[in-house]
Amino acid sequence: MAIMAQTRISERYIVGEVLGQGSGSTVYRGEDATLKRPIALKLVPPPHTAAYRAALGATARIGHPAYVGIFDALEHDDQLVIIQEYIDGEGFAALAQAHLTPLAVAQSGRQLALALAHAHRQGITHGDLTPAALFRDHWGAMRINNVMLPPDAAYFAAAGKLLKPGAEPWDTTTPMPRDDLRALGVALWLLLAGRTAVPDTATGLQDDWQLVGRAVPEQLRDVIDRLIDAEHPRALADAEAATAALTAVCRAEAPQQPRRATPPWSRPLPRPDDAATNPAAPAAPPLDPPLVAPVAARPRAPEPAIAEAHTAPALPAVRPFVLGHGAQSVDDNAATWAGGHYAQPSYVRLHAASPRPAPSSASRWDYVLWAALVVGLFLFWLIIGYLLPGLFGK
Repeated sequence: MAIMAQTRISERYIVGEVLGQGSGSTVYRGEDATLKRPIALKLVPPPHTAAYRAALGATARIGHPAYVGIFDALEHDDQLVIIQEYIDGEGFAALAQAHLTPLAVAQSGRQLALALAHAHRQGITHGDLTPAALFRDHWGAMRINNVMLPPDAAYFAAAGKLLKPGAEPWDTTTPMPRDDLRALGVALWLLLAGRTAVPDTATGLQDDWQLVGRAVPEQLRDVIDRLIDAEHPRALADAEAATAALTAVCRAEAPQQPRRATPPWSRPLPRPDDAATNPAAPAAPPLDPPLVAPVAARPRAPEPAIAEAHTAPALPAVRPFVLGHGAQSVDDNAATWAGGHYAQPSYVRLHAASPRPAPSSASRWDYVLWAALVVGLFLFWLIIGYLLPGLFGK
């Protein structure tokens, strides 16, 4: 029994146009008047109500974004009405007609394998993974519908033509997780062939790949064969293995991105201790392209004489003289002290503008005499300005 447009169900859900007709239900577009959002209403006639009610709990329990969400389930005119998430996207038929690239097919298969692995870990088998249950939303993500519903026997009978002669027949009465993987392999084959159903000319042999009508990468063909054929020597036993295999195909088929060139401003600058000033230092690698244009070689000016003086053997290391700390003494760590200053790298000493000579003992005594003169002047001012006036009463 159909529902008229603009009908209100439970004073909340407004029925719109028909979106599709399935084997056990009719799907309408609608609107949630309370939450002001679009919805999909699935009208189930009484003969299929029991099967749909049994599948509702499993679908709601999966909790994976790839599966169409269920918002509500209620009765209307003795019929079951399921309120579902409305997905604006492309159906399987539109995807098949678009002739997706092998990379896009592998990526779609990887998304479906991840969703199946999540459901299988919870003990839930889809059982009816047909083109009617698969579509892609406007974000480019694959979505799955019709979980645990009675399988489409006609579709699986035709899909069984891709099985090798003598292989175990496709049993749809008691679906198993391996059956979901086989259905996934058939769906990927159909996307590559641009079809929505397996043709009657399929025989289950390698000649079936000629029906695709285009070149398919060998690695992707191998993964699909391992999904469809359960007796393959390297058959994929579970959805996790299928995910890993399809991930490898995506990485192999992904276009290689060209390596980005390093911008000139992020390259290291040449060190000051280059071969010209420090022959022992390794030469800096050339920049490609160079930061500045090459110029004609010019004669290099000779190094100042002070640089030659500093290459002579170092003087005995001594501590700088400090008032109140006794006489100067030789330090045991010659690497720490050099002429009263911390040791510096060779290139710093070579490029110094005016190297500071080591202080002599005479200059240190001059500092002491100047300090004594300053202290004497302070005491003289103190005596003349304060002590003598106090003694004479002024």
